[in-house]
Amino acid sequence: FFLHPSIEPYTALLFAVCQNPNYPLTLLKMLLDSEDTISCPYGDSRKEDVYEQCLISCCLNDNDHLVELFVRRQAPLSKETLDRYSSCVGRAMSRVGSSYRTVCSSSWLVRHVEVSWQNMGLLSVSHHWLGKDNLRGLLVKLDVSFNQLSSIPSCLLDGSLPALEEVNCSENKLTSLWNDDQEITSADKCRLKIFNASKNELQELPLYVFQLPFLETLNVSHNMLTSLPGPDIVMETSSTSGDSDSNELIESYWLCTRLVYLDVSHNRLRQLPETFGHVLHLRKLNVAHNEISLIPRSLSTARLLELVDLSSNCVGLAADPNNLSCLPKSVQKLSLSSNNLGCIPMAVFSITSLRQLECADNFIVSLPYKQQWQLPHLETLILRKNNL
Repeated sequence: FFLHPSIEPYTALLFAVCQNPNYPLTLLKMLLDSEDTISCPYGDSRKEDVYEQCLISCCLNDNDHLVELFVRRQAPLSKETLDRYSSCVGRAMSRVGSSYRTVCSSSWLVRHVEVSWQNMGLLSVSHHWLGKDNLRGLLVKLDVSFNQLSSIPSCLLDGSLPALEEVNCSENKLTSLWNDDQEITSADKCRLKIFNASKNELQELPLYVFQLPFLETLNVSHNMLTSLPGPDIVMETSSTSGDSDSNELIESYWLCTRLVYLDVSHNRLRQLPETFGHVLHLRKLNVAHNEISLIPRSLSTARLLELVDLSSNCVGLAADPNNLSCLPKSVQKLSLSSNNLGCIPMAVFSITSLRQLECADNFIVSLPYKQQWQLPHLETLILRKNNL
């Protein structure tokens, strides 16, 4: 086995040291310190197996110090191994990348923990790692970006970690948000404020995410979303007297009343749902690089909205060219670039707070008369790459 041509002498010695508990810890530490990382190129499965067997041997001997050494050097691990030895690996993970931040007051002392498991080649994150006594009530920030995760544990969103305020799981391979069968039914206990799941492979988002009561920033850009949870856009421009029940239904969908920044750009969205009725504090909305042609009427209630990026969509193909009248007058920056526009929609000229308007890369051939411009605060107008 050790003479196999694909097994380097260094790797063989490392395996032997881990198998034999009589070898001194200093020897193993010297071996591990001789390289920055012990991860190997993908495709060399035999070498990966050796490294994994080394770590399994350390777990069987409950040698947390050796497990931590392996974890710090990004030893490749399968999901099965992580689940089977989650307790031992979890104790090591709770120390790796953890930074303690102390908050002092005249009468109390609190320690907060920020954990960064960024770019560690992780295939899975176990809820056992995060449920340790030194993390459960102190963890305020978790960064697991730039790994190979296909899902995250539900404890990040169900309120099991009462101090958790920020989660960054961007740059992974997420196809769904949580990796267990637990169904989250109530968002009341979750105090998450910032959630970043950008640059993954998500095809849908559970409604639960939009019901987090303390959520302020949500970034799910660069995924494969085709829709957001909630009722479709209501095509009629006015509601009838019998619509009270449907309005209550619409408003019950998104309960993230503190949401300030929403980024769903670079997806496959064709429309936005009629669920902005309670998102009254929204200031920045980025829906660029989708296939959206209509704006939901409920967006008009977001009267603090300052930035709307609709670039690279299909606004110019909308059946109702005045649909942009749904935008609140508080908008200061609006981007309509790359939307197949033949002219600037007249509804835009009634957004009295507008300071910057981008309509580049369209098919605009003329501008409205001066008398039709009601933009007293306009400072920047971008019209490059048109037919003017």
